[in-house]
Amino acid sequence: MTLFLLKLTSFFRLIGILFSIALAAVLSIPSAIINRSGYLGHIFAKMGGRLILFFAGVKVHCKGIENIDKTKTQVFAINHLSYFDVPVIYSILPVQVGWLAKKDLFRLPFLGWLMRANKFIPVEEGEGRKVVESLNSAVEKVRSGTRIVIFPEGTRSMNGELQPFKKLLFRLCVKTGVPIVPIYIKGTNEALTRGSLLIRPGNVYANIGKEIETSQYQPNKVLDLMDDFKNSIIKLSEELINNRSK
Repeated sequence: MTLFLLKLTSFFRLIGILFSIALAAVLSIPSAIINRSGYLGHIFAKMGGRLILFFAGVKVHCKGIENIDKTKTQVFAINHLSYFDVPVIYSILPVQVGWLAKKDLFRLPFLGWLMRANKFIPVEEGEGRKVVESLNSAVEKVRSGTRIVIFPEGTRSMNGELQPFKKLLFRLCVKTGVPIVPIYIKGTNEALTRGSLLIRPGNVYANIGKEIETSQYQPNKVLDLMDDFKNSIIKLSEELINNRSK
């Protein structure tokens, strides 16, 4: 595909994606009033996520769905490659989830409205007191039964490789005592590269690993949990590579 044709198709795909976000937001806002649990909003967000992937021409292949336990609270921790990671997660998770998201994103029209309607948890950036307070708020929500999605790297990878993890996010997991489910995603950065608006249709792969019990880690052993999580993500990535090479 020539660069001109890629730019042209990307333009129309972006229109479809923006329409999907706006539609999900408009439907989610009144649903948050009607249904306080946020379940209806989650359904609309899931619908919006699938529409985004449809307009982008992205097909998702997922394995390990049996590692998600619908009867208990789990924290889903994912490597972060692209903005497309969010609709991919919505498309594969069979349970209602909340998200930790940068506070600045809540100011955006439509997207911010959608995030509020779906009980996203705003998190301050940095290492100060406000960051700790926002994470403590997330801890209470998880303890009360809210499943959440986190990106331990904190931001999208520039080159597709794992970045250093945010220690505070793992402290959150240890405080809750809720198990972490590692999820490895491959291909979203090829569909939508960081810093670009060019959209390349293709396949995205997700591999869901077995949960990691956080109750066995003491607060002073957070680094051990980070190492175990990293090893799980590496193992999941190797499984995807081996399966695709067969």
